[in-house]
Amino acid sequence: MPTYDYLVIAMMISFIALLFTGFPIAWILAGVAILFSTIAVLGYQYLGWDTFFLTSFSKVHAIWIQRIYAQMSNWILVELPMFVFMGLMLERSGVTEKLMVNFVQLFGRYRGGLALAVVLI
Repeated sequence: MPTYDYLVIAMMISFIALLFTGFPIAWILAGVAILFSTIAVLGYQYLGWDTFFLTSFSKVHAIWIQRIYAQMSNWILVELPMFVFMGLMLERSGVTEKLMVNFVQLFGRYRGGLALAVVLI
């Protein structure tokens, strides 16, 4: 069995074991990923392991840069702060209170009218 198969098995076992410690899942995922990435790189460079991680260091950098650029040029990253900003401006200006009162008057007599009013705002 290749070395990277052992690393994957060890990574899954350590992830499952660390879930029972009570740490937040985000920290466990990040910690396990950083730890095993470091083990894979050091094992490849100094021990000659076949970690299937690095074929060429410059190729890996090019892939990382390309993926980071692709994520940062994603339109979702532009839309989310604008959506949060719009909600903040509606809340600070008092428009949401007036909208809520009007929508509750309009849809309040129907079943699920309050939920519909919240969704429309």
